[in-house]
Amino acid sequence: MNNKANDIRIPVTVLTGFLDEPTAGLDDQGQAALVDVLNRQRKSGRLILVATHDPVLAQNWAEETIALRL
Repeated sequence: MNNKANDIRIPVTVLTGFLDEPTAGLDDQGQAALVDVLNRQRKSGRLILVATHDPVLAQNWAEETIALRL
């Protein structure tokens, strides 16, 4: 049966990485290098989840953010 109505295509995004506090302990140069790597990964279509306490990193780098408050 070749029914176009049943031909459903679902876009799939694969999680490439999960980083927990990736800038902890890095100096400004190290943070800039890390952000450069993350930007290249994002531009190539990869999904990267980052958990951080650094609001500047989240605001300047992330396309979307979720703030968790306890």
